[in-house]
Amino acid sequence: MARIELGIPRVDGLVPRAPQARSTWCSSQRTEERFAIVVRQNREVAISDAVRHIKDGIVEGRIADQDPEVLAEAVVGVTERLAQTYLLERDDPVDQVADAAVAFCLRGLMG
Repeated sequence: MARIELGIPRVDGLVPRAPQARSTWCSSQRTEERFAIVVRQNREVAISDAVRHIKDGIVEGRIADQDPEVLAEAVVGVTERLAQTYLLERDDPVDQVADAAVAFCLRGLMG
């Protein structure tokens, strides 16, 4: 669980902390196909990493015995959505959003 807890803020870490940099990042993501490819690749890596850690958690009995890929997609999806809403649209503090993502995802994973 600790590895998952540490990994969730790293997904948020793909979004720049400075407000002006976030605005540029968001615009680039929409307009630059090369940038979009990198974002998709990073997402695939995040999901792959999460699957591995979730499988370990299932074996240890710390995570509900469900499809690890579905759970990984859920963790990454929740984190991405929170980042979109609270970092890019509302400019909330990164640490606060990362803490919320960790709290929500861990409670959901622990069943």
